[in-house]
Amino acid sequence: GNITATDSGVNTGPTGYGTSSLTVVAPPVIAKSFGSTYILTGNTTSLSFSIRNPNLATALAGVAFSDSLPAGLSVGDGTFSVCGGTDNLTTAAASGIIQLSGTTIAAGGTCTFSVTVTGTSAGSYTNTTENVTSTNGGTGNTASANVLVRNAEAKISLLKQISTDPAGPWVTAQSVSEGANVYYRFTIENTGDVPLNPVSVSDP
Repeated sequence: GNITATDSGVNTGPTGYGTSSLTVVAPPVIAKSFGSTYILTGNTTSLSFSIRNPNLATALAGVAFSDSLPAGLSVGDGTFSVCGGTDNLTTAAASGIIQLSGTTIAAGGTCTFSVTVTGTSAGSYTNTTENVTSTNGGTGNTASANVLVRNAEAKISLLKQISTDPAGPWVTAQSVSEGANVYYRFTIENTGDVPLNPVSVSDP
């Protein structure tokens, strides 16, 4: 309000009041996901990251985070330019660390990228990042994702069905009159993770 004094009264001029403004900048928000719920040992999947700027009028500067993969998952060495930055994403095979630094995200924008991860040993893994941060928005959240790595297995299944008609329908039990023809159908399925050869069925 306007400043007043007993002797001079209310100062209604341009210097008779004060104003101030404050811009509150929200921190970045990170999310992540694996490209597959499970992979076989030795195979790869993508690990995707998405960092969102929730501020509609302010860009976030110096956006950064670090993600250490658990033992059993690995990533190759690499330096990448993502989200408009230059060499701002690095991956280290020796430590299993994925690191983003010095990234700018426009107001209301999202930074999205992915890396390739290999499952080196069987197990169920939960991977959680450190907090995502920015220079002007402070510290944001962490993000977690799960993946199952399992060893390849050899499996096979056999289904035998019967019918009174070669075209079906096929059932597991059938009543017929004496002397009637019956037909059998065999279904062999490879339910494992490796090719099977040769495959044979014997039914005396």
